[in-house]
This record gives sequence, C-alpha cells and structure tokens, in this order.
Amino acid sequence: MTDTKKTDAPDPAPADDGTRRVKLPRPLTVEGMGRITDLTLRPPVARDLYRVSLVDLATSQIGPLMEIGSRIHTPRLPPDVWSALDLANTLAITGTVGGFFADLAPDLGLDLYALAATGSPSST
Repeated sequence: MTDTKKTDAPDPAPADDGTRRVKLPRPLTVEGMGRITDLTLRPPVARDLYRVSLVDLATSQIGPLMEIGSRIHTPRLPPDVWSALDLANTLAITGTVGGFFADLAPDLGLDLYALAATGSPSST
C-alpha cells in the first residue's frame, strides 16, 4: 500500500524571522489607519541602537527602549501618535523591546544584573 500523504507540501507556519507581536492593552484609532490593536516589532540592529547604552537597556530605561521601539515597529505610527502613547501601551512596548536584549544577553556574554547595578548615566 502506498502512502498518499504529501511530504512536499509547504509548511503553513511562517518562518521564525525574530519578530515579536505586541498586543496593545489600549487599542489606538489613528486617522487613515483605522483601529490598531497590535504592533509587530522586528529585531533591532546596530543602527537602531544609536544613543542607547547597555546600562540603559539593562536597567530598562523607558525613554531609550521607546526610542528603539519607534524605529522597529509596524504598522508605522505617526510621530505625534507615538509620542502620545499612554502608560499601558508604553509599558507593553518597552517590555517587548527589552525582551529582545534579555534573550540575547547570555549569547553576547552580558551580565545584565551587573550592568544594572552600575547605574544608568542617562537616569541621573
């Protein structure tokens, strides 16, 4: 008896490209874009980290994390909408952006706890 199962069928699951989805606790209504309930964040690359220190990342500084988030999110929110995000959405986004670095730290040989203990120069 022959096996009729197709083995060359494409996998319906998307390839893992490293993106992460943020479900916004408070959906946004943006003129021309409609209702936005979630954002997709691509992994940050070197140019996204301009003006952000490792200590800022280790101590989860909201400003630097949101600066990175503003460069890596889709759909692209207008700057006035991005700068007016409420606390719930800001925390959801910064938590996801920070997760990229927390996951990479061991592979890069970084001790985030030691970095956090040094204090952040941007927070003084």
